[in-house]
Amino acid sequence: MSQETPRQAPAGAAVSAAGEAGGSPLNPGVARREVWAWAMYDFANSGYTTVILTAVFSTYFVGVVGGRAPWATLAWTAALSLSYLLIMLTMPTLGARADARAGKRRLLYSSTIGCVAATLVLTQAGPGDVWLALAAIVISNYCYCVGESVVAAFLPELAKPSALGRVSGWGWSFGYCGGMLTLGLSLVHTNKTLRKLTQRGLIQWHDGGCEVVDFERLCEIADWEGLGEGRRPLV
Repeated sequence: MSQETPRQAPAGAAVSAAGEAGGSPLNPGVARREVWAWAMYDFANSGYTTVILTAVFSTYFVGVVGGRAPWATLAWTAALSLSYLLIMLTMPTLGARADARAGKRRLLYSSTIGCVAATLVLTQAGPGDVWLALAAIVISNYCYCVGESVVAAFLPELAKPSALGRVSGWGWSFGYCGGMLTLGLSLVHTNKTLRKLTQRGLIQWHDGGCEVVDFERLCEIADWEGLGEGRRPLV
């Protein structure tokens, strides 16, 4: 009985595979600084999801802007859902136009500026400013999602097909570091502010709860006129 001799891959293919496995994961002509800039975009914008969508502003919206009303959480969730629906409806067309006109960078710039501008509007949302906060969160999250889609489209231009996961992991790791750093700085700033207010005798802590001692002085420092006679309704 004869045995078949195992087929061997051509020498050129073996050398090519070995070079791809052991060489640079980047496409020819791609500099490391380009990948660094690409990953740093995730580092910079991950603070938005961590602070605005997840940990800080979402709690502020429900507790302060919405006044802990029963509909506050639903309103926040509905605003996010609307922004995601808009992304589903418009992103395919935006992406196709950007590819056809070589305009991914312009779309990335404009979406980033839109997200930053709408996030700045959130700083003006005080108690009862429900519609202002909801409109700003819809626009900012929409622009954020556009930017995420566009920056992901650069990945095949940067990395070889066999290294897409590896290079993508760099971006994800940078993003997590940026998000946690932003959250940490926010918590440090918040705790520092609360400590100063406690030292001034404006607030007191009792069994894990916070009591406002001098409401008028606190409003004066915050340059806020207060709620007035009644809370502003949702509609």
